[in-house]
Amino acid sequence: MLGGSVSNRKVRVLTADPRDTAGMTARSLPAEVIEVVDADPSAFGPMRAPRPPHQPWTTHQRHIAALIAVAVVAAMIGAGVLIAHPWRHPPTWTRYPAPAVDPSGTDLLVLGQAPAPLVSAIRALDASGAAADPGELFASPGAHTNVGRWILFRVDRSQAGGSDLASSAVLDTAPNGASRLEWADELGRWTVTSFGLEEARVRAFAAALSWHDDAPTLDRSFPLGDLTPIGSVAGFDAASRLASGLGQAALPNGVTVAYYRSVRYPTAIASTPAPDDAAGLMTFVLPGTPTDVRGHPGVLANSVTLGRVLTWVEDGRLVLVAGPQDPDSLHRLATSIEPTTDATAWRAGVNGASITSSTTTAVPIGFGTTPDGRNWTVSGRFGTVTVVCATVDAEPGAPPPESACVADQHATLPHMMFIETSVGTIVVALSNAPTGAILKLHDVEDHLTFLPLRPLVWNISAYTFLPNKGDGYSLIEGSG
Repeated sequence: MLGGSVSNRKVRVLTADPRDTAGMTARSLPAEVIEVVDADPSAFGPMRAPRPPHQPWTTHQRHIAALIAVAVVAAMIGAGVLIAHPWRHPPTWTRYPAPAVDPSGTDLLVLGQAPAPLVSAIRALDASGAAADPGELFASPGAHTNVGRWILFRVDRSQAGGSDLASSAVLDTAPNGASRLEWADELGRWTVTSFGLEEARVRAFAAALSWHDDAPTLDRSFPLGDLTPIGSVAGFDAASRLASGLGQAALPNGVTVAYYRSVRYPTAIASTPAPDDAAGLMTFVLPGTPTDVRGHPGVLANSVTLGRVLTWVEDGRLVLVAGPQDPDSLHRLATSIEPTTDATAWRAGVNGASITSSTTTAVPIGFGTTPDGRNWTVSGRFGTVTVVCATVDAEPGAPPPESACVADQHATLPHMMFIETSVGTIVVALSNAPTGAILKLHDVEDHLTFLPLRPLVWNISAYTFLPNKGDGYSLIEGSG
């Protein structure tokens, strides 16, 4: 037995056979004696002192504990420990915000090694301040504007406030496989343009578009298949303005171009405000190959109307040099580009001697008045060189009246000429069609106005106007 004191006690316990229960009483049962040993607490070593009773926290202690807990949580957040939010799911859409278009360079560019005399210099309405539309172009491998399969969307935020639904929009289709879907809601006018895709897929694409975090989005559940995003619609628009717009009667807004005389194709240098991806998108508009131009990624391509084309983005502008030259000569022309900020010097090769080569007398073309009351008139001379001049009344207290002229030695009619003045760019539309041409104007609200050109001299008709900012226009040729 272990050390310590043990006291023995004897207890009488009554026991019986459990099978014999009839008539038994406690007194008739036999008894057994069992020893009970009392436990000694000190038998297994010394005992710990009893724990004092729990005392509840005071209000002051609770406040201190709460402050400590808040401080610990704040420290963990500051250290990045508590930044995981398992209840938050990653977004199920991809954003396509509008790219930055910031033309820091001048649009007045000349060739330092010009292959021939400068014969025309045109500066269309400035578009550098216009915000680019958000949107994206998706294309299958090897696709071009009229080849393969592609689809794009854009949002014109300036036309917000509609209540249309994409599901109820009418799909316009063309025989060549192109289609167009438009609707306007409270965010703007949405446009989906596609080529080579069936209507069901175009409508499913439109239904997958939405708006999150101040940008249009495409739901990632939409099955793109082999369609991949290749660039912004702003870059696509810039490439289209130069690749297609230079061959139009009316130069697109935001394009500046200078032409040098040549036998087959005139050598041209042109530019327009553009995002960084515009040069790469030129391969979608004009199939070509990547190249390096003046230290920038560029594209060398071929055009039916422009000849060989070299494009790249520099100082926020998509620049194009085009002509009949071979690739090495075109690269040398691009290297020789020189900027100028003087519009008179830019047109130096056109004005001056070229103006005096016209042998006819001046013919009045048109006139107008600006909203602030300044009168302007336009006249022209037509001979071996087409020359149009504008005269604008001086501002109050500033004599004499302003005068500016533009000459063009290869003006194949119908044709448009642009005169830069202090009141804006005056447009002169010219045609030689016997039945006359029509000028189509459309304002920012898409209101259309059709104006017939007036007979001027010989078989030439003309119309001149000062467009408002944001107006568009095109020349519809007459029959001949």
